[in-house]
Amino acid sequence: MNTILVPVDFSKASQNAFQYALRIANLFHARLMVFHAYNVSIPEPYLIPASQNMIIEEEEKRIQELFDEMERAVPAEIVKNIELDFKLSLGPVTDEILYLCESLEPGLVVVGMKSSHDLAQAILGSTCTHLIQRLEFPLLIVPENAKYRGIRNIVFASNFEENEASTIDELMEFAFLYDALIHCLHIHTEYSVEDLESKEAAMKSRFKDDIIMHRLELEEYEDVDTLSGVNHYLESNKADMLAMLTHKRGFWGRLIHGSQSRKMALKTHIPLLIFRMSP
Repeated sequence: MNTILVPVDFSKASQNAFQYALRIANLFHARLMVFHAYNVSIPEPYLIPASQNMIIEEEEKRIQELFDEMERAVPAEIVKNIELDFKLSLGPVTDEILYLCESLEPGLVVVGMKSSHDLAQAILGSTCTHLIQRLEFPLLIVPENAKYRGIRNIVFASNFEENEASTIDELMEFAFLYDALIHCLHIHTEYSVEDLESKEAAMKSRFKDDIIMHRLELEEYEDVDTLSGVNHYLESNKADMLAMLTHKRGFWGRLIHGSQSRKMALKTHIPLLIFRMSP
């Protein structure tokens, strides 16, 4: 992972995401780009260009002061291990993030999420939702109250499908650097019809290397519903991160467009790492 992008709005949630990104960048010895997209309100639409430019310059000066404050707060032991850059841009937040990603090609995008008892309610209609639907790069959503304590147990919501192999490969980077375990979790419901035995055997064959299998556990958990099953598993196990592979008709499609009961199913205070499935 060479570059990590952290879009910030200077809220408590984005400051917490910045702290997470700092620790991850430190471990990967990565470049960390802190980014803020802003809009300015022109009080009089007929102001001469010089006056409009002055308003923009004042706003950029304010943002730069906030950037400087963030940089001064970075621990000295992290500064020496990462390349820290700051960038600002005028325009709509989601669009500017996507434009920057096209040129930057980050290995990870880290965003903060405001506190909520319900993850779905917290992200619906937010920048996070738009990024989930459009971003082609791995996205780490960090809840405002999540406390960084390292990453030792990663739960990957899985169907033991062949197309999940590349996602597991990426998670292995975290597993080796953090000395962590990846728990590939399949929720078995009364409506499940998958041939799990053959899928599980194929997955073990794909990751048959002893070094990799030492970091990988395939687990099944029974529940009436997939989303509530993930939630119950997280509540009863000490997970540090939840990872998911998303596509239009997968988990996020059901979460965003499903019933209210489904929207309330997933509740977690740990970071959520989302990978976009290739078309």
